[in-house]
Amino acid sequence: GFEEDVDVTTGTLKGSTIDQKGLAVWRESDLKTRSRSTKQDNVVLVGWRGPAEERQGEAAPHYTVHLPEDLPEDWQLSGDSVLVFALTDADEKVPEPEEDAEEQKAGLAEAEGQDKDVSAEGQDEEAEKGKDEKEKKDKDKPKEPLELSIELEDGAGVRVLLPLEHFMPVPPVTKSRFLRTGKESGRMGRAYEPTLQTYRLPLQSFMDANPDFDPQQLRSLRFVFDRGREGVLIIDRIGIARKGPAPDLN
Repeated sequence: GFEEDVDVTTGTLKGSTIDQKGLAVWRESDLKTRSRSTKQDNVVLVGWRGPAEERQGEAAPHYTVHLPEDLPEDWQLSGDSVLVFALTDADEKVPEPEEDAEEQKAGLAEAEGQDKDVSAEGQDEEAEKGKDEKEKKDKDKPKEPLELSIELEDGAGVRVLLPLEHFMPVPPVTKSRFLRTGKESGRMGRAYEPTLQTYRLPLQSFMDANPDFDPQQLRSLRFVFDRGREGVLIIDRIGIARKGPAPDLN
């Protein structure tokens, strides 16, 4: 639940640990409303960069929760158990690599040390204006929904990887406007408020994909970012539940 401490490497369950590989964003934070006020809910934000073809196999960025070897006795994991978690698109730009940022700083410093004529300055202003307009259009343009895979691993090292879309896709970012004036952001906040979607993944689905997978020996859960575009996700409330009885519709 990310409420227990400020250490991003520890889980709520005693003995559980968390790590990552290749992420551009990894931080725990207070979830905010569109007006930037608190929802009083700590979450983790994870982000990755690069095209999907470069994020395959061992090169795939991932966020992993490791469970202790001695699971609570009342868990009794089986095909009737359900992996649950909540997530949503953060609608946040993935930061550039540090080396790129350093190169940009060096380039700016060099440019500031050179004399520019008036015509060059005018060209720079036009280019900057065009860049700002393009960034604004790109920002308002709807993005493709984020994609990822979920991988479970048991004590024998058996892994099962399934696309999250096999269960339910990540909802697209939906932005809303309340005013027609240009001052809406100052009065109403952002056009998008992250709303967590709950996912329920039956362990039976992973057993069907690989009969060698033993849910009783579940050791780790991995969010693998090997699909779709780059982006930033908000994740919360990772746990195990039991498959409930069918609802009585009579």
